[in-house]
Amino acid sequence: MNFKTFKYFKHLVVLALCILCTGHAFNQSLKKGFEALEIHDYFKAKKVFARKFKKNKALSAYGLARVFLQPNNPFQNIDSAHYYIQIALDSYELVKSKVKAKYEVFGFKTTVMEGLRQEVSTELFQRARVLDTEDTYVKFISQNFWANEIPFAVFLRDSCAFEYAVNEKKSESLVKYIEKYPTTSFLERAWDLYYKLQFKEETVGKREEDYLAFLSKYPSHPYVHSAEQLIFKFYEDKNTIQAYEKFISTYSKSSYLADAWIKLYRAFIKENGLTYLGIFKTTYPNYPFMEDLEQEIKLLNERLFPCINIENWGFMNHLGEMIIASKFDFVEPFSQGRSAVLLNNQYGFIDTKGSWLILPQFSEVLPFRYNLSVVYNSEGKAGLINLFGEWILSPQFDDILIINDEKIWIETEDGYVMYSIKKNDFEASNFQEISDFVDGFAIVSGKDRNSLIDLKGNIQFYSSEEITRFGELFLVQISDSSALVNEKNEIVLPFGDYEIGNFNKYSLTPFVQNEKLGYINNSGEIVINARLDIYPNWKLFGIFEFGHSKAYNSKTKKFGLIDEKGNWLVQAKYDDISFFSEMIAVRMKDKWEFILANGTKLNFGAFDFAESFLNDVALVKVSGAFGLINSKGELVLNTEMKRIIRMSDDVLIWENSEGELWLGDQSGKFLWPEPCSRIDKIDDEHIRLISNEKVHYYIIKERRFVSLVN
Repeated sequence: MNFKTFKYFKHLVVLALCILCTGHAFNQSLKKGFEALEIHDYFKAKKVFARKFKKNKALSAYGLARVFLQPNNPFQNIDSAHYYIQIALDSYELVKSKVKAKYEVFGFKTTVMEGLRQEVSTELFQRARVLDTEDTYVKFISQNFWANEIPFAVFLRDSCAFEYAVNEKKSESLVKYIEKYPTTSFLERAWDLYYKLQFKEETVGKREEDYLAFLSKYPSHPYVHSAEQLIFKFYEDKNTIQAYEKFISTYSKSSYLADAWIKLYRAFIKENGLTYLGIFKTTYPNYPFMEDLEQEIKLLNERLFPCINIENWGFMNHLGEMIIASKFDFVEPFSQGRSAVLLNNQYGFIDTKGSWLILPQFSEVLPFRYNLSVVYNSEGKAGLINLFGEWILSPQFDDILIINDEKIWIETEDGYVMYSIKKNDFEASNFQEISDFVDGFAIVSGKDRNSLIDLKGNIQFYSSEEITRFGELFLVQISDSSALVNEKNEIVLPFGDYEIGNFNKYSLTPFVQNEKLGYINNSGEIVINARLDIYPNWKLFGIFEFGHSKAYNSKTKKFGLIDEKGNWLVQAKYDDISFFSEMIAVRMKDKWEFILANGTKLNFGAFDFAESFLNDVALVKVSGAFGLINSKGELVLNTEMKRIIRMSDDVLIWENSEGELWLGDQSGKFLWPEPCSRIDKIDDEHIRLISNEKVHYYIIKERRFVSLVN
């Protein structure tokens, strides 16, 4: 007997005895029934209450309910206890008010019986929980609507029913559940699962047409977005320009239309590069992000210059206006619309708007070429990414060399292998050494031979001796004999005992045969037979410049100039001679002088060193210092410079005796008013100067500077 049961039991016995002692119509047998309960004589108690049941249902039924409720007795039966406590309450309602009043004086009232009823309901609820089925909770709720456990019982009933419906895995089961229990706490979850199962059932084929049929049948369904997403995935998986074009034209009202346009843009750029953005604009006039596209085209076409401001690097435009804020430790010039920037000792990439495309994560990167960049992780391993930072090859190789937008060389422990990006496969076996592809061919070397291969890795021909490039031809050596062949290994210049100099792509190339110097053109044809005298360093100095070359007379040991037919333009009577021009620098013994092309001497004086005139000025050296003279022999730049370097036809770098670098023109005019710590020619159009820890740029054609506007 638990404490609560004991409390009610004790209260009842005392109450009953008090009532009996007051002279109410209770005989001695009812009194004996409660006395029997007090001493746990359940046989006698049951017998007494059962005999008096018809005459006094309220108290007798209450007594019987207590008998059937008590544990550890042969009559315990919760269902019987439930039955009699209900009779007790119902019968008590029929008792006259005067009698009730007398009962209540001694504490016997409805709340006492309701307390016992709750006790019975609690026991029934515990039994229902052991069975834990929807039916047991339904029965409990219907027969114990007064119980404190009703809210919890309702929750458990709904839970059991919901679990059953879920396990059926049918949308129909969820509908029945919702209709049966419309106020369930699982209502939202039930609807969610219903829609999910309905979508799955309606699109079981998982084909594009299945999702289209679903959208047509259920235009307001919560899974409309999922259907559109899965339709889009069919095209996204193909990831081609054509696939996205078809999606855009077919599904103009799809919620994934904007995504398709973005994917089309990315696919187009991956295939063609950012330089084709203008073509993208004209090809797709309905592109929804046209304003952003036009801004990107504008920035891509506008040269952005790296600049430094308070120790941080950013970019300015040609007007010196800051376009990308100075917030990086260092920046590289833009290449294919991407700049490699350094931040906290790691490299990432930004676009022309300054937005991160690839967050800093690399120890080293190379500029984008062919829409690809080689990047290196902290362990020095090389990987490959595209313009959007997507991995083509994760960092795992010793090095990667880009051939074009489809092929790369991968360096491994065993050598170099050619890799096809599109095929995602290797195409050529290991080579120990490789060269750049030129006109579709590269020279490679294996363990015991050299080969010429094409872009597919196919060997065109091979040789056990050295193969070197000669323009579009190839120089093949076998023992002491050499020949020029084309890519098909067809002989252009037959094998002979000649030695060929450094290839001159602009004019003729020298060769030596039988100790005589001759010249061949870029097609491998002998233009000047080997009849000229050779001299030291003929490979370096025997090249043609401006249509003429230095030539030597071994008898007089003097130099002159010849034309491309081998005819003497300037007779060989000088100890050395510079390149051909209207006014040529020549050396007589230890001094350099100037002559006209016809050999007439110019009275410009004698110099320690000189070069022929170029654009009406010539470089001269006196007492270890360089200067410039004009066509009149006048000094336009005093001979006090340590070095003079020509950057373009009329722009030069001067380094004075103090090591200061100055930018000037050939008239001797200073172009920049301050000395520089560094001057570089970054391309044919721009020169970069670093002066007073600031970066400036000189635009050669426009003859103006770009500096950051403060």
